[in-house]
Formats: sequence, structure tokens, C-alpha cells
Amino acid sequence: MTKLGWTEKWTLRFAVLALLFLALSGFEGMLMRTQLYAPGALHGMEAALNAIRPGVTNPSTAEMYYSMLTAHPIIGGLLVSIGFLAFLINLVGMLGVRNVLSLFVPERWLEGGQPAPAQAEA
Repeated sequence: MTKLGWTEKWTLRFAVLALLFLALSGFEGMLMRTQLYAPGALHGMEAALNAIRPGVTNPSTAEMYYSMLTAHPIIGGLLVSIGFLAFLINLVGMLGVRNVLSLFVPERWLEGGQPAPAQAEA
């Protein structure tokens, strides 16, 4: 089995965390659908969450609904972005900046940046 470098480990960590937040968002989506179908069905769970929530305010049902709608998908999106950044750093480290840019930029834009080997020796 090959050893993983630090960038591969961080990429894998963020990918796993992003998948966990995706699953959490799906679970909360099912809870929100339940709340829309039967508004009183989740009052017991809301009371339990309010009992352990720090702070003195009691959020309304609508405030809890919209906080679930935004918080975890934002965190999951940030984790996916950080994981992609770690992947991109790994890719640039393995292939080099010029080779990665040649995937997206036409070759004629990259010409002229470095002299050919015959010109460098002269």
C-alpha cells in the first residue's frame, strides 16, 4: 500500500467531512419536510434543542427552520471548497503550474514565458 502525503490526507479529510455535512443536510431536509407536512410534529424535538441551546432566547419555529436551512449547507460548501483547494495544491505540486495551466489555457498564451533549452545555453 502506498503512503499518502500531507495534501492527500487533507483532501481526504475534507472530502469525508463534506460528505458528512451533505448527509446532515439531507437529514435536516427530511425534518423540514416533516415540519411542513405536520407543523406540530417536531415541537418535542424543538423543546429538547432549546433546552440544550446556549443563550437565553427561545427561537421561534420559523427561526429554527431557516437556521437549519442555511447553516449546514454553508459549512458543507466551505468544506467542499477547502477540499478542492487542497486537491488543486496537490495537483500543482505533482504536475507543475505550467502543465496545470495548459489544461485550461491555449498553448500559444503560455509561449514566450521560458526560453527554449537551445537558447538558454547560448
